[in-house]
Amino acid sequence: MPERLKPVLGEDSQKALQFKYIESKIFISLNVRSVALHNLHISEWCFCKDTEIQATMGAVSPETNVSGETTGNGVGNDGYITYQDAKLGISEYKTRFVYWPFQEDYRLPLNELDPKKIMQNLKPEEKKLQKLMKKEYNMVLEPEQVLYRRQAKRKLKTLFPQEMPEVEEDCFMTAGLHFFDLKKLMALLREAKEWDNEEKYYHKDDDYICFEAPNRKDVFVAGADTSEGIEDFNVLKIINVTKKREAFVFRARCGFKRFYKECYKWCSRYNFAYLGVEDNNTGHAVLMGLEENLRYPRLYKETNKTRIIQGKIKEKLGWHTDKNSRVDLCRDLKYAIEEDDDIDVEHFAPVFTIYDIELLKEGLTFIKKGDKYKAEEGKKDDTIFATGIAFQLYKIHSRRVFQNQRNMGVIVATKMESTNL
Repeated sequence: MPERLKPVLGEDSQKALQFKYIESKIFISLNVRSVALHNLHISEWCFCKDTEIQATMGAVSPETNVSGETTGNGVGNDGYITYQDAKLGISEYKTRFVYWPFQEDYRLPLNELDPKKIMQNLKPEEKKLQKLMKKEYNMVLEPEQVLYRRQAKRKLKTLFPQEMPEVEEDCFMTAGLHFFDLKKLMALLREAKEWDNEEKYYHKDDDYICFEAPNRKDVFVAGADTSEGIEDFNVLKIINVTKKREAFVFRARCGFKRFYKECYKWCSRYNFAYLGVEDNNTGHAVLMGLEENLRYPRLYKETNKTRIIQGKIKEKLGWHTDKNSRVDLCRDLKYAIEEDDDIDVEHFAPVFTIYDIELLKEGLTFIKKGDKYKAEEGKKDDTIFATGIAFQLYKIHSRRVFQNQRNMGVIVATKMESTNL
């Protein structure tokens, strides 16, 4: 700036510029707390931790100017969800997709190569790009760009679609195959966020949400996924079978003693919900606490399986997750959430109403890779498996509820009966 216009610096460092005479400050940080921001720019939004983004947004007022830029980093993160919401026009953000052919630097010199031969021998994907540029941006693909693209593909390999996207969806490509339909999950996520923003839940705390009040009239089932280590969550999900909707979720990093006490506390409140606990990992300790210490009366027992305790034969408690049962659980939950694949995003309906935002976010990053069903690296799937176990019990009890309603002369059309699940 011209010297006469330069503001006087009160502080000059790698992380902040402070202009003391005009009471202004420019600074960088991984997150911002307890500061009133007038302008905020988020760099590489999709690579920021969601918790840091959420903390920073607490310092944003309605008058704050907010902008962001990012390359893609898979789906399910705050950057991805914010971008998708903006595309649909349901947020205050506006989107702009800038892809590599816009950049003049992304070209290689022809040297002595014949430009006509290059353009006459385009690969199928290069011809597709040529048509896309003409149709969407009224641009002409140049031979220098073709050479640059070929070199970039050789260097980046599988990362090329993410780092140099040619359509918006490529930005968010991941190495694995998405198990759930992302469009359907995003539609459900937007509905759940609207419901959450309106605070329609009965009660909410740091570790749990009561989506509805406990009552003694309806039938409830529950699934519990136990943690594998200190970074994993213990999750309890309760579903109202009678009303076909989620009723409660507990999700916390805690020891097994607290978890089995929480399971007893909440399941007993929800009409002693029929509870299935995963018996893997710390699940054995949770089951022992529920059965022997607290005497919970309605624990799921696997049929035709027994165990010997103190010389006596007992039915085996808990839901056992192995290779086969994991496949069935995941496939059934996929249907419960999004119906059949041939039903489009405009017309599908979940088997039960979903309010749990974390479940849907986990679904965005849940993949089927080979014969394995799991979360992407660095992501979680605890809520998916807790809900999956609850849905297995839901299938059992929904038939009983339907039969009771039919016996009482109440005609109810249920998805469970019609699909023979």
